[in-house]
Amino acid sequence: MNVWIESARREPDDDEHAHIRFLLYWIAYEAAHQTETNGSRFSFHAKLARHDRGRLRNILIATRKDIVDILELRQASPYFWKRRREDSDVTTSDAWEARFQRRVRDSKAKLEAAIDRWSYKGADHRIKGTLNTLFDNLNLVRQQIVHGGSAGPQSRGRTQVLLGTRLLADFVPCFRDSIASNLDAHWGNPPFPRVGTGPDDTCPPPWLDRGTGSTR
Repeated sequence: MNVWIESARREPDDDEHAHIRFLLYWIAYEAAHQTETNGSRFSFHAKLARHDRGRLRNILIATRKDIVDILELRQASPYFWKRRREDSDVTTSDAWEARFQRRVRDSKAKLEAAIDRWSYKGADHRIKGTLNTLFDNLNLVRQQIVHGGSAGPQSRGRTQVLLGTRLLADFVPCFRDSIASNLDAHWGNPPFPRVGTGPDDTCPPPWLDRGTGSTR
C-alpha cells in the first residue's frame, strides 16, 4: 500500500491531476482489501470496523462533510446509472428524485448513527455499513475515470472526482494504519505476491512445489 500512497502524494495537488491521484489511492485500497479470502471490500470493511472502531469513527467525523457531499451527488450514485429491482415502480423523473432523496437521507442518518453510537451494540455493523455505502459511490467514480467518462478539469462530473480524491487521501492511509496496528487480525495474503529473487526472475509458478512436480 505504501508505494501507491506515496505515489499519489507525489502527484501535483491540483484539479488537473485529481483523477490520477484518485486512481493511485484506489490501487492502494485494492492492495489492502484484495488480501481477503474472497477479495471482497465489504468483508474488509467489516474486519476494519471490528478491530479499529475508534480510528474509523475519527476519520468519519473528520470527513463527514465530504461524505455527505458525495452522497448527494447523483452522478456519483449507483442508483443514477442503473435501475434496481426495487425501482421497478419508478417511471417518472419526479418519482426517481423522491426515491433518490430518501436514499440520501437514509445514508446520512446511518452516517450520523455510526458516529454518535460508536460505543453501543451494533456499532461495528453501523460503521461497516457506512463504509460500504461510501465506497459503492467511490467505486462508481473509479469506473467513470477508467472508462474514460471523467478525466481532466473540463470533464463533466468533475466535483465527484475532487471529492473522491480527498476522501481516499484520508481513508486509505487510515486503513493502512489500522492494518499495521492489528497485524494479529490475519488480513490475508496478496493475490499477486512477490516471487523470485529479482524483478523478472525465471522462477516456477507459486502454485508449483519446487523439485517435486506436484501442485498445491
